[in-house]
Amino acid sequence: TSGQQANVVLGKDCLKEVYEKAAGRIDIMAGCGVKKWNIQEVHDYTGIKVFHTTGRKGALDSGMKYRKETVAMGLPTLSEYEIWQTDESTIRQAKDILTK
Repeated sequence: TSGQQANVVLGKDCLKEVYEKAAGRIDIMAGCGVKKWNIQEVHDYTGIKVFHTTGRKGALDSGMKYRKETVAMGLPTLSEYEIWQTDESTIRQAKDILTK
């Protein structure tokens, strides 16, 4: 959850409330806009220890040969000709923040 806001930083008040109400009975996973530069802020404010992040490092060309721009095979807002990769160092940095 993003705390009913556009991202976890904007929703941290709601996230804190939900986390406190959960009282350890269930995990609350904060997601949407989680980055290595804001995960500490959200964790410290809310107490949440479970996060969803892509840790993207950028897009690579998919190598697709045939491209028909007028037909979308997926979401029209996403490029069909890019492959997003997760950056291992970004994920490790985020993990280190939460486990120190």
